[in-house]
Amino acid sequence: MIFVTVGTQKFPFTRLIRTMDGLAGRGVLGEDVCMQIGTSEWTPRHCSFDKYYPKDVMAQKIRDCSLLVTHSGVGTIVSACTAGKRVLVVPRLKKYGEHVDDNQLEIANAFEAKGMVVVCHDIHNLADDIEKARTRELKPYVPQKGQIENLILDFIEKTEEEES
Repeated sequence: MIFVTVGTQKFPFTRLIRTMDGLAGRGVLGEDVCMQIGTSEWTPRHCSFDKYYPKDVMAQKIRDCSLLVTHSGVGTIVSACTAGKRVLVVPRLKKYGEHVDDNQLEIANAFEAKGMVVVCHDIHNLADDIEKARTRELKPYVPQKGQIENLILDFIEKTEEEES
């Protein structure tokens, strides 16, 4: 199962949800797709979905998936990489009204530069990027055990809990 999550942002991420639903409908993915769609303005027709899943259900879906397709949420990326999952990041972009700035692109590029994820830079290439994420050798996430990193990860986790 491919699991898609867009996080809990107030901005819709319809571009990703609509495209994934279309790929699932055409049968090009070869497996079921489950999506957490948040405030997206598209109702999937070819995938199971919910607007938001409880934290324990999200964690289980990440453990169960063969591939995680996600926005550029640091906590979600780190959780998936720590669980040894393949990750395709589709950053939310300001020009589409999906975020207030392009910090998600910066985050995605940083994880990609470390060889931990594949980034979809053009939604029209999503199917090809899914295949890259399935087959490319990805490096595991290795915590640095530094105080600053721990503070950042703790802050992200607390923020995500407050948003849930």
